[in-house]
Amino acid sequence: GYTIHSWIDEKKPEKNGLKPRTYAAIAGKTVVFGQKESSVADALDVLARTRPNLLTNTQFARLADAPAFILGAARKPELPGNDPNAAILKQSKLVMLSVNEVQRKLGATLTLEADTEEIAGQIESIGRGLIGLLSLQQDKPEAQKIAQGLAVQRDGLVVKASLSLPADAAVEIIKADAARKAAKAEKE
Repeated sequence: GYTIHSWIDEKKPEKNGLKPRTYAAIAGKTVVFGQKESSVADALDVLARTRPNLLTNTQFARLADAPAFILGAARKPELPGNDPNAAILKQSKLVMLSVNEVQRKLGATLTLEADTEEIAGQIESIGRGLIGLLSLQQDKPEAQKIAQGLAVQRDGLVVKASLSLPADAAVEIIKADAARKAAKAEKE
C-alpha cells in the first residue's frame, strides 16, 4: 500500500558501472530512507506490523527507549575506500544515532560499540581530539559552539558522543553553513 520512490545519488561513486540509487517511502508522519528497495520495504512491513520489529534483536532493542525524530543503526558498517574520516565508524561493530528536540534544545547521541577495549579507547581518543580541533577554529564561531555542546564518554566497549545545543543555535549554524556553501558555489 506504499509507493517506494528512488533516485540516482550523483554524489556517490559508481559501482559496477552504475550510480547508486537512494530509496524512500512515506508512511504517515514517517519517512523511510534506504540504500536498497528491499530495506525500505522491510521497514514499511515493520511499521505495518506484518513483520517483527527490532525489539526482538538485543542490539537494536535499545533504540526503543530513544525518543527521536531521527533514529538509525547499523551493524558492522561497510564503508567504501580508505577515507580517514570514516576510521571511527569502520572500527565499530555497532553504530547508533538518535536526534531529538526537547524543550527547545537539540540533542544528538552517536553510540559506537567496539570489539575490544583497546579499540574503544582509540575511538574515545579520536572523539575527544575532534572536539579539540573544533574548539580551535577561531574563524568559525559555529564550530566553537558545537565543540562546547559536545561530550564524549566511554563505558567499556561503548563510546557515546553527545551534542546538546539550543535549537535556535542549531538553526543559526545550519544557516551559516548553507550561506558559506552558496558563497563558495557562486565563486566557482
